[in-house]
Formats: sequence, C-alpha cells, structure tokens
Amino acid sequence: MRSLGSSFCAVCAQSYVLRLYRGGWGTPAAGIDTIEPGTESPAPGTVVVPALLPHTFSVGLLTPTLGALNVTWLVNGVAQSSGVTTSSTATSFVLTPSPGIYTVLLQVRDTTTLVNAAMAGTSLQRSRIWTMDARASADLGVQLTASRVSVLAGQPLTFALTVTNAGPSAATGATVQATWPTPMPAMAWTCLASVGASCPSSGGGALSHSVTIPSGGTLTYSASGTVPATAATSLTATATVAPPSGVLDPVTGNNAAQVSVSVTARTGYHTVAPCRIADTRAAEAPALAAGSTRIFAVTGRCGVPSSANAVSVNLTVTQPTGPGNLRLFASDAPAPVVSAINWSANQTRGNNAVVRLGPSGNVSVLDSQTSGSVHFILDVNGYFE
Repeated sequence: MRSLGSSFCAVCAQSYVLRLYRGGWGTPAAGIDTIEPGTESPAPGTVVVPALLPHTFSVGLLTPTLGALNVTWLVNGVAQSSGVTTSSTATSFVLTPSPGIYTVLLQVRDTTTLVNAAMAGTSLQRSRIWTMDARASADLGVQLTASRVSVLAGQPLTFALTVTNAGPSAATGATVQATWPTPMPAMAWTCLASVGASCPSSGGGALSHSVTIPSGGTLTYSASGTVPATAATSLTATATVAPPSGVLDPVTGNNAAQVSVSVTARTGYHTVAPCRIADTRAAEAPALAAGSTRIFAVTGRCGVPSSANAVSVNLTVTQPTGPGNLRLFASDAPAPVVSAINWSANQTRGNNAVVRLGPSGNVSVLDSQTSGSVHFILDVNGYFE
C-alpha cells in the first residue's frame, strides 16, 4: 500500500469511512445517513401548499465528531442561500412560492479529510427531495349574527351574514351557503358587495350560489322575516363558505358559523286600559342621556301581572337635543341592533312595539344618541303570558 503514495493508516481510514457510508455490512445495512431518518418535515414526496405563504422544510442532521457537513438546498436545480438555517444538528429552509410546481432538493455531504473527494464520488452524500405543488390560496371566513338573542313569536327577526377573504389570493367562484330556521325558510335576503366583489343582489330562501371575493373583500348579507306563532323554543341559522376548485383555504376553522335565538311563545294576550309606565319629564326624571341604558319596572303596575312575559306598548320621544334612536329589550338580554324608534333633533315622535320582559318584569331602554339627551314616555296597553 505504501506504493500508492499514502501511509497505510490513511488508506485504511478512507476505506473504513467509505464502507460505513456504502453499507453492505453491520447496521444500518444501507450505510449511515447524515440526514437523520424520520426527522423530515414534511415527509419527502409531493406536498400541496397554499401559494404566497411561507412554508418550512426541515430535517435533523447527524454530524461526525471529526469533520463537518456541507448542506445545500436547491429549488428547481438552483442553490438557495436566503431562508436557509443550518446547525450541527438540523437544517431548515423557508420558501414562499408563487403558484406553480417546484422541486426542492436537500443535499448533505460529509467533508471529512479522511476520504479523497475524487475517489468518494457520491458515497458521502445523502439527499431528500420534495415536489411542492403551490396553489392559489384564499383565507375565507363567515360570521353570522342575529338581531336578537331572544324573540317573541310574531316579532321580526334579522340575520346578518358577513363573508370575508383575508387573501392572499382572490376567490373567484367561491360557494356561499346558508340555511334559515325551519319555520322561516323563505326569508328575504339582500347582499352588498365591496369593491371588486360580486354576489346576487337579493333573493329569498336558503343561500347557495357562486360569488367572487378579492383579497381583502367582503360580502354582507341581511335576511329578514317574522317568527311564526308555531315556532319552536329555539331557532338556528347556519352558513358556510367554500373556496373555488384549485384554490386552497389555509384556515378552514372559520368557514362555517351558526347562531341560535330563543323563542318565547305567546300563550295569551290580555288588554289593559292604556296606562303610563314611565315619563322622564315627571316621576322618572331626568331625561335619557346619550349612550346610557335605563331600566323601568313594568310588572305589578298598570294591571300587568308578574306572570307576564311581554308587553304591548306605545313609546314616545320628545325634546331631543340631537338625532338618535332608542332600543327596548328585556333586562336580561343584550341590546338589539334594531331600534324601536328614531328621531331628528327637536322632533316629537311615537311608535308601538311588543317587548319581552326580563326575569324581574323589567324593560331596558338604550339611548343611542351620540350626544345630548331625550325625554321618553312609555305607555302599556296589553301584556302576554
């Protein structure tokens, strides 16, 4: 061996190292792998991902005690430097692709000086390969709310559905579906689209149609109807949005929504002689202040018994210092989005309503003026129980 120009020990060392990598004896039989098997994320093969979003490829490394590893990440045959992080125990690569097909190749080579590189060929090299299928992606979402959390049979009810696209790609041909409560299947609805978006402007009944929503776009649906007297104790509406074919949705947890509304049946209506419950110009002074909520007791007054669950009322506003509206609701419920009466500055206006009572027989009144005050008068003419 001396005639080869190297010392006996150096030749033996090279032969031993090559035998470790080439395998054929011992464990592992295929030879040692400097890319630790089972640490690949994602697993090598075809990976379908949303385009225009960052995606990370990573593996664990087995670095020799003596020597170092040369790590190269390639995309479609081109070596990468940006997005690469490598240590003695791991390497990762972050790629943010446009839509398309990419070949991601990892090559790891042992640079030990114990082996002549020209004689080693590819024996000291290990690799992993992925095919990245980057597709257009749109993060679609739906939000569904009701105008009331509780309602009396016979009262109007409105559902608001908002469909959004957080991008990064447009969703042309996305599918929006919604079903309304069983006793209200023919609810009339409208749709308002933001700039660049499109949807049917109006219709009736369940939703099931194709829409276009650009990145950052919004569709706003409003569906209204009247709760029938035969309604169950709870009404439920549901809505979903699905991306068009060929477009991925990276976040699917917000693609469906549901909202329920409790229903109070009207078991009987009883009239009473018109009777004043409240007048902020007199005993219930002062006037309602902008943004405030006042609670008024109803049961036990004007012939309304404690068994009443709702009342029929006339309400009047007078001497308002600015425009606004009032919202009447049960004291155990949040304020509805629908007003009971609206006015302009210095107007006197009246309206009638049916209002559910809270557990203590109270009615809450929210003054939605932006500033100022308004006097409020409430008269009862009947009740339900």
